[in-house]
Amino acid sequence: MDMLNSAFNGQKKVAYLAFMGTNYGTILQSLALYEAIKRLGYSCEVIGADEFLNRPPADPAVLGKDTKAYDTARTHVLFEKFNREHFVFNSVLGKIPLNGQLESAAQQAELEQFSAFVCGSDQIWKPAGFWFHPKRYLQFAPVRKRIGYAPSVGWNKIEFKAVTNIPRWRELLSGMAYLSTRETTGSAIVEELLGRPVPTVLDPTFLLTPEDWKALLPAARFSEEVRSIRESGKPYLLAYLLDTYELNRTYVEGLAKRLGLEVIWLTGRDNKGPIQRNCADTDAAGFVHLVDGAKFVCADGYHGTCFSVNFGKPFAVLSGKKINTNDSRMQNLLQRLGIKGRMVVPGEAPDKIAAELDMTAAHAALAKEREFSLHFLSDALAGACSNKKIAEVSKAILMNHTGEIRPLPKRTINRVPLDNPDNCTGCGACMNICPKKAIRLVPNKYGFLAPVVDDAQCVRCGQCLSRCPLRKRPELPKRHKLTKAWAAWALDSQKVMASASGGMFRLLAEHILAKGGVAYGVAWDGLLRARTVYATSVEELAPLCGSKYVQANTGFAYTEVKKHLNAGKPVLFSGTSCQIAGLYAYLGKDHELLTTVDLLCGGVPSPLFLHKYLEWRERQRGERITHLEFRNKKQKGWGLGMVLGYADGKSFYFPMQHDEYGVLYNGHYIQRPGCFVCRFRGIENRWSDITIGDFWGIGKHGEPFEHERKQGVSV
Repeated sequence: MDMLNSAFNGQKKVAYLAFMGTNYGTILQSLALYEAIKRLGYSCEVIGADEFLNRPPADPAVLGKDTKAYDTARTHVLFEKFNREHFVFNSVLGKIPLNGQLESAAQQAELEQFSAFVCGSDQIWKPAGFWFHPKRYLQFAPVRKRIGYAPSVGWNKIEFKAVTNIPRWRELLSGMAYLSTRETTGSAIVEELLGRPVPTVLDPTFLLTPEDWKALLPAARFSEEVRSIRESGKPYLLAYLLDTYELNRTYVEGLAKRLGLEVIWLTGRDNKGPIQRNCADTDAAGFVHLVDGAKFVCADGYHGTCFSVNFGKPFAVLSGKKINTNDSRMQNLLQRLGIKGRMVVPGEAPDKIAAELDMTAAHAALAKEREFSLHFLSDALAGACSNKKIAEVSKAILMNHTGEIRPLPKRTINRVPLDNPDNCTGCGACMNICPKKAIRLVPNKYGFLAPVVDDAQCVRCGQCLSRCPLRKRPELPKRHKLTKAWAAWALDSQKVMASASGGMFRLLAEHILAKGGVAYGVAWDGLLRARTVYATSVEELAPLCGSKYVQANTGFAYTEVKKHLNAGKPVLFSGTSCQIAGLYAYLGKDHELLTTVDLLCGGVPSPLFLHKYLEWRERQRGERITHLEFRNKKQKGWGLGMVLGYADGKSFYFPMQHDEYGVLYNGHYIQRPGCFVCRFRGIENRWSDITIGDFWGIGKHGEPFEHERKQGVSV
């Protein structure tokens, strides 16, 4: 069946949130999806593009005739002219702001005229910077009518700068009735985030065949230079470089010389002058015609690659000064179509790339993906326009028209917290919760403990997902809204000296032990790894006292706590606020015999980094370190002193304000990524009974305080 020639009964209206700019690929992918929707039998209007219309004309008297600003302004005018010729715009909905909120009754009334709303493609779902706005997720439209066709996440993994946006991003994505992405890597990220399958579909430009494109855009505008080369009949190489003209000019000229071709330049943001004017005077239709007539194409952008593949042209993908391995777009496309050997790194000789390219297998793969992509779009539009349940339509889409539902990917670390893996705290709740013991905390490449699932043992019960403390907080009825803050210290000076601040953990632990209970804290093992352990006597408490500036492995401590409580023993559990949350998530409730104490925390450093630091210190002296003590008070009292003890019996004091490890910790360079978006900081978000820390400022700001503070005071 020819999907693009099928008819839909009733000519229902679709609103398309197109992303448009003065860029050939951006405009043409918008036009392709707009055209595909219409060919499926719907009327379609573009919303959200008003910011790219009605710009002031190019005035050489104001901008200067031979300036980048003048050429850019002329390019805007050329692209706007193309837009008006090929799109129908809805001016009422076009004024919806980036926050995605309707601003008038007129917009609400206009909204009700549409049966479905589509957003895509390009990198509109990149969760950072310019791209991250609710409008791009159709927040203004009814949920059941929202369709995402081929939006790109743009990355192989979520970059650190976007970590703080992940909770909101998940919320926005969850509000999409019909989800797809443009890259398999994007689908994997969104699947991990939401726990639901996400189809991967083609960029909209592939929904139209070369014949479709030439029929849709029979007329084109060209610059004088481009027209001159075309009319001469000389074979040419098309060089479409958005950002890398200066970097790749020598390569392109060398390749063209080798192939005996003229060069037609279309360049963008990093270039000005006559060559830039080719873009100022060549419209988007001209770009399509130039690809169609080229003998070879060099491109540094995604859509230059797409059109080369679609039109069956030999091509080279030219990278910038640094290959961004997290930019999945070109790599993903070529991998899906089985095309190899077309990526060019800076400095590579132009005689390495093959002049010819057999596209037979790639076009066969492309035809299959085009069919599925059109089916997805058709089914999603029909579902949004009907009264069918979203789940039923989504299931039909995932049947992939083969009779089998595509299974979810194997569960990995990314699926345990239902969040970006960088948000995982490593608390260990999922490992303790799992009834099949299929989850283990394993150091990732940065040394942070992360949950990994043995898929062969996993029974898909979902408890690790549903009870993760990042998702659900159990009822903790004995919490009081009234919070009191105290300054406190042990009256026994030896207990204060053995602690980081005022000795409160020691006193609380002794209180529980006196009742026949157990006290949990963190101690170093024989390899100087921090582990959560428990003491049953005062003599066993010493290793648990004092600070450990690294993340502790909780292991199966939560399981042990439950056994102690069930046996009727009082338990004191001390840890970071995320570990306290992990304990309650595992228990599912509070317990009268349980007292929890969390620490005012500056984030947990990587154990791997700590051991690399210790190895460095060992190399300096040629001796093995056998003892590590943070916050030692013997030399300078309450502060940030660190002592390293060596196998030869000698020990050395390092002030953390100046020591390499302390400087990196205090500068927040080595903490776990999830610490920067901690959901358990602040009075209202803490799950513990008691919070302890250093009362650094006491007695320094005029309030009366007569106690000796040199050895430490707790808050």
